[in-house]
This record gives sequence, C-alpha cells and structure tokens, in this order.
Amino acid sequence: MLTTSVVRDAQSNPLFFISQLVDITARKDLTNELRSKNIELNSAREKLLGKVKELEEISHAIAHNLRGPAKNINLLTRVLNVKCGRISDHEDANLLAGSFTIDELASLLDTVGLSMTNSLETLLNIAEIRLNREVPFDDCDFEEAINAVVDQLAGDILKRNIDIQRNLGVGKIYYPRPYLESILYNLVSNAVKYCNPLVASKIWISTNIVEGGAIALQVRDNGFGIDMVKYGDKIFKLNQVFHKGMDSKGVGLYLTKPRSSL
Repeated sequence: MLTTSVVRDAQSNPLFFISQLVDITARKDLTNELRSKNIELNSAREKLLGKVKELEEISHAIAHNLRGPAKNINLLTRVLNVKCGRISDHEDANLLAGSFTIDELASLLDTVGLSMTNSLETLLNIAEIRLNREVPFDDCDFEEAINAVVDQLAGDILKRNIDIQRNLGVGKIYYPRPYLESILYNLVSNAVKYCNPLVASKIWISTNIVEGGAIALQVRDNGFGIDMVKYGDKIFKLNQVFHKGMDSKGVGLYLTKPRSSL
C-alpha cells in the first residue's frame, strides 16, 4: 500500500514528496480468504435450504404414498371382522364381505401389507437419492411396477370394481426404479380415487415409443378428470385440490412433476 504526500514551501511550490510503503500481503491474504469463506458459506447455505426443501417433499411423499395402503389394510380388516361376526355396521365392509372367503381376505391383507412395506422402502430409497443428488438408473419392468401399485391399492380397486387394462408396447425402461414406482402409484391412485360411480370404472395403462425415440408411459381413466382450462396452470403445484370431498391433499401430482435431474 503506497501513501504519498507533497511538501511545499511558503509560496506553495512543491519541495519534495514523502512516501510510505506498507507491505499488506498478509492483510490481503486474510481478506481474500474471508471472501472465499463467505462464498463457501453462501454455497453451504443454499445447499442446506435445498436439503430442507427436499426433506419437506420427501415427508409429503411418505405421508401421501402410505396413506392409500394403510386405508386399504383398514378396509380389509373391517371386512374380515364382518366375516368373523365381530362387527356389522360398516357399509363398505358389508358390501365386500360376501365376495371373499376368510382365506382370500387374509391373503389380500398379506399382499397389501407387503406392498406397503415395499412402498416404504421405495420412499426411503427416494429420500437417499434426492438428498445425495445421485440417481441410479435400473432396468425397470413395467409389468412388475404396475403389479406392485395394484397390490397396494387392492382394497379400493375391489371396492370400486375397477377394471384395469394394460397395453404395454414397451416392457422395460432404463430409469430410477423408486421414481417409476412413485409416479405410477400417484397416477393410478388418483385414477382410483376420482373414479365416477355412475359408470363402469376403467383405468388404461400403456407404454409405447413416441416421436424422437422416447418411451411414454400413459395412465388414462374415465373418472371425473380435471378442468384443464380452469386448472391447467396449477396441476403440478403443491396443495392444489380440484375436487371437493375426496380426502385429497394436493400432493400426488406435485410428486410426479418432471425433475430436472432426470
């Protein structure tokens, strides 16, 4: 650092200069280090905020994706209690009780319980993937993924007598398995939840190759649908509910929205 002052005579004519040189290398090094640490701190802060957001999304996913299987287990348990004569005043359970034997109900409960466990493992895998920002890809079988989702929703599918049709033009996809299962669960569970009781409910699940060589997964139903003119700009936003009285939290479609990491 250089500081210079001019010395003048009585008539203000310059006589000479006085200069002072100070070595501020250490000070500049400390300043640069402080600037670098501030950059690192801001970066860590942004990452921490991102992690908090990821954790919020994961907690929503766990609550949403386990709610369906838990309700199905509760329904099948009530049906089993009706069959065994323990209760007699549950309308949905009474309707289904005559359609199954005790052994069949026990088998369904086992299936739904196992699917719920698998769903929890999937969600934990998603949590690990999202928090670590590493997304491993797998050779996923569409048929297996669909079967896992149908097993989780077995009670509601039976209660509503929903016909699920499959047209899998593509059998496999190289994609993160937890994401595929979560996407399928949310799309199919929405189709089940919003089925129209005035028509024979159907869900069509298909896969095919589209323009550009990409693989498309489609889930279509003949339920209530969504008014895209009214809600098209809100469809993938959190806590957006488009039908009243359906026990919906507005989480499912939010969880299926495209991720830049993929």
